[in-house]
Amino acid sequence: MRKRGTRTVNQVATLSAAALFVCTAFIGAQAPASSPQTTTPATPLATAPPAGRGALPGTESGWATFQGQCYGCHRNESPDGTPTAWSIRQLTPERIFESLAGRNHGGVALTDIQKTRVAEFMSGRPMGSLGAGEAASLPNRCTTNAPMRDPASGPSWNGWGNDLANTRFQPAAAARLASADVPRLKVRWAFGFPKGMTNNAQPAVVSGRVFAASDNGYIYALDAKTGCVYWSFQNGSIVRNSPTIGAVSGQGATRWAVFFGDGHANVFALDAQDGRLLWKTRVDDHVVARITAGVKYHEGRVYVPISGSEEFNSGNRDYPCCTARGGVSALDASTGKELWKTYLADPP
Repeated sequence: MRKRGTRTVNQVATLSAAALFVCTAFIGAQAPASSPQTTTPATPLATAPPAGRGALPGTESGWATFQGQCYGCHRNESPDGTPTAWSIRQLTPERIFESLAGRNHGGVALTDIQKTRVAEFMSGRPMGSLGAGEAASLPNRCTTNAPMRDPASGPSWNGWGNDLANTRFQPAAAARLASADVPRLKVRWAFGFPKGMTNNAQPAVVSGRVFAASDNGYIYALDAKTGCVYWSFQNGSIVRNSPTIGAVSGQGATRWAVFFGDGHANVFALDAQDGRLLWKTRVDDHVVARITAGVKYHEGRVYVPISGSEEFNSGNRDYPCCTARGGVSALDASTGKELWKTYLADPP
């Protein structure tokens, strides 16, 4: 559809749409789950607390409900064979919801919205998103995919801070935009994440392409001029950090890779040209570990900040906080091999 010189690309999406290349919405996010190391079961409550923010998409209430209502039985360890919190996190949201709806859980009674939020938080993606965002099924697929040019050969915004100092500054020569021009900017196109609910991942713009991810378990490469979709990759969990693009070697014809982390503390490298998986490395095995800050590429290495989510229930007197330690890992950009790792806290 064309109107007053503006090209609009429509795409099936649910509750969130990001006007990429112009702005990115930084709304509340889902996060991965947590779990202490003890195995003494807590006494479950007869009923769950009111849903509160649980009725809102993109909140942390799913994990709060799991900690308060489910964690007494589903911990990191399971001597009696009860599913652990980590094993639950490997399931789809539909499978988790089905389990919550289909059996008695020690007298715990959750509302349907609480079951949905628990399922979405633990799995790291919205209900109905599995397989829903494939590029092949989208109406605005790019008809050609010309070879990517060197990311350093033109204007770009690569990663969260745009440079090694994280200045978040664009020189005038690269921006080609004066402050007086800003009020006259208009939306050229918009892209909706299929089944997406929140968006926290700032896009990266290099080589005339926009690399963007959301909470629907997908990352996309779009044409910066038209918004058409070059490719999609289903990583399976929420992405809250900005992708970054860097050079790789020893990967056949692949020259450039896009790096990002997800809600299960996995770091991915994809061929920036076609979205093919080059490697996947899990940088922390704690059940609450996740990647929220942007990864950084420098001289053939990818530096990965690791965080956790135990703070959401650290005020609960029955919760033995904290066992997540946070950290930074350095990975070989071409292979994903961990070169070193440092923690931010001593062992509990």
